[in-house]
Amino acid sequence: MHEQIIALKGGGCSIAETARLAGVSVSQVKRVWAQNQAKVKIGYLGEGAPKTASEYMGDY
Repeated sequence: MHEQIIALKGGGCSIAETARLAGVSVSQVKRVWAQNQAKVKIGYLGEGAPKTASEYMGDY
């Protein structure tokens, strides 16, 4: 079900349309989409990425 929500929402469907097509509530779509976006954001940072601005900027 999560994969279907991600596919529909990622494909451009609105939250309400995704909920209707997936047969779930709007709140569930919001929750699954937010969790997915958090995972994507963490994935973009990757291992070894700076965790703070000072780590990123160094002694600038």
